[in-house]
Amino acid sequence: FETALDHYRSALENANTRELRFQALVGIGSAEAALGRLDDARQSYDRALEIKPESPETLFAAGMVAKDQELFDTAAELFAQAAVRKPDFGEALTQLGVVYALQARHEESVAACWRAVSVSPQDVEALLCLGVARYHLGLYGEAAQAFEAVVELDPQNPHARYSLGLCRLFGQDPDGAVAEYVALKDLDPDLARDLYNRIFATP
Repeated sequence: FETALDHYRSALENANTRELRFQALVGIGSAEAALGRLDDARQSYDRALEIKPESPETLFAAGMVAKDQELFDTAAELFAQAAVRKPDFGEALTQLGVVYALQARHEESVAACWRAVSVSPQDVEALLCLGVARYHLGLYGEAAQAFEAVVELDPQNPHARYSLGLCRLFGQDPDGAVAEYVALKDLDPDLARDLYNRIFATP
């Protein structure tokens, strides 16, 4: 990535159009982010957005950097802007939902992830996020539907199995919870043990 960074810096020095300058700044931001230089990456993306403020991909990249820095309000704003400029940008909608979930803004997370799933029905991360947000709202049946969809796409996903087990448990389906525990034992023994303890600790 250092080599790529040098390449893009040289390209920036030699850029003689706004488009070339924009491309070089985006490249610099990407390389800096890969190297973990997040403050520098944000500055490079900000400079790129001064040239093309409507670029959804650059807004998304800047949002990912802000998310990694735990600047969740900033990240949410950037992801939302990216989705406005490109309504079928499923990845931006998914990350918007994830950031809302990290802020415990679960109703907004449901809305964003539902839009993401509408765009990309097989987006496992969006479905997981949708399920988690619904779970935190106490919508165990609807949360279970999202986790079931993940299990259909990725039967070996331990987090989906564990979360589905919790939904079964709190949705008054202990037999269903036990079935998820059995499926989980070989996937993630620690999660399986936690689910087991929850099942048999619940009156």
